[in-house]
Amino acid sequence: MLRIDSDDNTTIHLTRGDRGTFRVYLKDSKTHQKYTFPAGCFVEFVIKNKKGYTGEDLLRKRIYLGEDTTDIEFTLTEEDTKIGEMIDKKTKYWYNIVVNNDLTIVGSDENGEKILILYPEAGENNK
Repeated sequence: MLRIDSDDNTTIHLTRGDRGTFRVYLKDSKTHQKYTFPAGCFVEFVIKNKKGYTGEDLLRKRIYLGEDTTDIEFTLTEEDTKIGEMIDKKTKYWYNIVVNNDLTIVGSDENGEKILILYPEAGENNK
């Protein structure tokens, strides 16, 4: 399961070991038009284990753009979502999305830091 919380459109709910896809876009605050990401740039989805986006990267998923686009699509594989060690309860992590290592397009704002909630995968110890 991969689900974006409909209340805030930023909290990601993810079951460890599952796969899923989500899209990200950036709107201009004045024109409300979608921003066009230029060909040749890269966008990263980064999950951290500590609040404040500190600590080790648990996942750094990089996408290189071969053409101009307004929507970035991240596909997480089963391996990508096996973040950290096996868990037996939901666990909170923090994430951001960055363009070319210098422009954060999803991250901390007036509503706080962006959260990923990881749920245990089905398995022998987690039925």
